[in-house]
Amino acid sequence: MLHVPLVKTHSRCYKYNMKILYIASTFGHIRSFHLPYINALLAKGHSVDVAGAGDPAGIPAEAGTFILPFEKHMSASSNFRAASMLKHRLSGERYDIVIMHTSLAAFFTRLAIRRLKGHARPRAVNMVHGYLFDAATPFARRTVLLAAEKLTAGVTNRLIVMNDEDLKIALSQHLCKSDSEIYKIPGVGFDSHRFFPRKTAGTVASCASTPKTFNMIYAAEFSARKNQAFLLHVLKALREEGTACSPKIDYRLTLAGTGAELESCKKLAGELGIAEFVSFPGFVQNIEDYYAASDLSLSASRSEGLPFNVLESLACGLPVVASRVKGHTDLIRPGQNGELYDFGDIAACKAAIKKVCENTDLYHPTEGIERYALENVLESNLSLLL
Repeated sequence: MLHVPLVKTHSRCYKYNMKILYIASTFGHIRSFHLPYINALLAKGHSVDVAGAGDPAGIPAEAGTFILPFEKHMSASSNFRAASMLKHRLSGERYDIVIMHTSLAAFFTRLAIRRLKGHARPRAVNMVHGYLFDAATPFARRTVLLAAEKLTAGVTNRLIVMNDEDLKIALSQHLCKSDSEIYKIPGVGFDSHRFFPRKTAGTVASCASTPKTFNMIYAAEFSARKNQAFLLHVLKALREEGTACSPKIDYRLTLAGTGAELESCKKLAGELGIAEFVSFPGFVQNIEDYYAASDLSLSASRSEGLPFNVLESLACGLPVVASRVKGHTDLIRPGQNGELYDFGDIAACKAAIKKVCENTDLYHPTEGIERYALENVLESNLSLLL
């Protein structure tokens, strides 16, 4: 069996003053996760251009920007136009390395690279934030997405994944030019200066004379994959059922974020009769303050890479109840820092939440979390990117 190390040590020095294209489907993704890497590359003397869709505001002034017409649907004609634009850009600029993030941008960028002659091709590094074609994905969608990865594997010089299941997929399907260039990393790093415990949590399930409030939070883009609607049904079930003590726990839920499913979730909360117990603050810059005001973090996602919301919650001292899917299973240790439940199982999720609620002192979310901090992964990740 091929052994793929977490991090490989390079004895050679970097080639300085390299020309690098850093690309994702949106500038928003880059702003959220990759500015420390771009700043570090610039500080090391490299020339960096950043490409994506949307508004490039917030990208470091020293970096160039290149706006592409990416759209979320793979078959959108604008994505193929973006690939054509990239081919001309790559031909003219002659980048040494192209560093790719997000499945859509990575596919169309490598499609453009395939159209270049061999000597004109830059080194292509693809960092995977979660494959979307695991065994539970519908067959047709899985077939199309896997075919796209296989089509572009031949121009992928290095492949970086973030969880065990994606590592197995990449190796078994040979999704890189060479299996020896497939690596697993502990994510891109959370900001430990922002995310750290700010309060001492204690068990709330007591037999006091007034209801105890138990605040839960899920911070994620509103989408079918993130599955916020499921948690609304869970909240309804929790509020309809008492505990061993009386009165009932006053369960409340904050769903932070924006996205295509936001309005439908607001409507659903009203239809379920729980609107007054759910908060929809939208996109918030100070999510760490929301974690500090919460007792438990949730995730109902269908699939993940190595989710930031879980890492940040754990770093803030919040136990996490999450669906038993890849990415979550890499981070959650049941009975220690949270609990897992089978995806889509309302009763199992409700039981897991009640277990944490009634035994909060038994959980130690921050144990081992420091290995995922930005300061502990940045340099080793940069060595792989370069």
